[in-house]
This record gives sequence, structure tokens and C-alpha cells, in this order.
Amino acid sequence: MHKNEVDNFIQQIKIEWQQNTCKELIKRIRRSNPKLDEYIKWKNPYFEKNGAVLKWFVAKNWIDIFFYRGYELVEYKDMFREDENSKMRAIKILEDDTINYDRFEEMVKSAVKLNHIK
Repeated sequence: MHKNEVDNFIQQIKIEWQQNTCKELIKRIRRSNPKLDEYIKWKNPYFEKNGAVLKWFVAKNWIDIFFYRGYELVEYKDMFREDENSKMRAIKILEDDTINYDRFEEMVKSAVKLNHIK
């Protein structure tokens, strides 16, 4: 578990809306399952337990959140962008987007359960 790495990553984000969004995302991820291991991998936050669960990527004008087994999260398919013909699914967040953080937190809980984590 490398919480400090992820917290430092968030603190270094220069665009205010992205930093604020990432602060809320990490709060919801940690609350959804404190057993998740978190790292900086490929220069971005990465979360796993019994296999990969999710990662995110902060780009110039958006944030992508990738769920490794997102194709199995059918009850949340409306939150994902178009399918890239892979098992992974992604949410793309733009500056003016309204995010349902409660639903996001529930989706993380569901994604974690796919890896048989209690």
C-alpha cells in the first residue's frame, strides 16, 4: 500500500478541477474498500487486490478511469464511454461534467467484488 504516492500525485496536479475531482475519487475508492493496494504505476494511480481493479489517467483536459473488468459491470454500462472491444471499460471526465460520486463508489465496490475481495 503506497497511499503517500497517490496523495502526492494528486497534490501535484496543477489544474484545479482535476485535482479536486481526484481528491474526491480517491476518497470514494478508499472508502469503498480499504483493502485495495494502491500505487503509482505507469505514472498514474493504480489499484489492485487479487488482480487489477482500476487505474486512472489525468490528461491535459480530462481524466480517464479504467476498470479492468468493466465489461462485467453491466449495471454501470451507461457510465462508460464507447466500448473499445476489450474487457476494460473507461469513464471519461471532462471539466464541466457532473459526477455521481455515490454511484461511482458503488461501481468500485462491484468491481472489487469481481476479484473476490470481501
